[in-house]
Amino acid sequence: MKSRASTVSFLILAIGFALGFAFHDWNNSTVEAQGPFRGAEICFQVEGPTGPRIRVAATNLGNNHYLLAGRVEEPSDPTFIEPIFGNLEIKAGKVHMSFVSSRSATGMPDDTTSGGFINNVVLDIGTLSGTVQTFGIEHDSANGMTGLDHSAPVQISRINCP
Repeated sequence: MKSRASTVSFLILAIGFALGFAFHDWNNSTVEAQGPFRGAEICFQVEGPTGPRIRVAATNLGNNHYLLAGRVEEPSDPTFIEPIFGNLEIKAGKVHMSFVSSRSATGMPDDTTSGGFINNVVLDIGTLSGTVQTFGIEHDSANGMTGLDHSAPVQISRINCP
């Protein structure tokens, strides 16, 4: 009959191996995401070359479910940053992204607006082009005005990250 100490040692060893494999598999799914999103940064241009850029990295959770993290950038303003997080789903040849973004006024004389936004993106899986629509609320500290913001669907296309 086995001793209690050897049984406990075996269980600890087995649990250690299981956790090691689980962490290894989770870590690999982050780095080696399947499909067009491979854990590397992907950039999108909104409304042509002078519009904002969306820069995201996707983490594969399996079964075409992804987490997103990144930021919105304004090419004309290097101090502008709007952090984003959300999710991405792939179904029937379409990429569906939903993410939340928020920004604070930078304190620059011409930047007094803060806000939070919900962004919905639908892309063709082959071209990674499609539309983005935004709903949000903004506050301008210069004039004390707060208002709702909504954009009709506008074009978005994948670009090489600058």
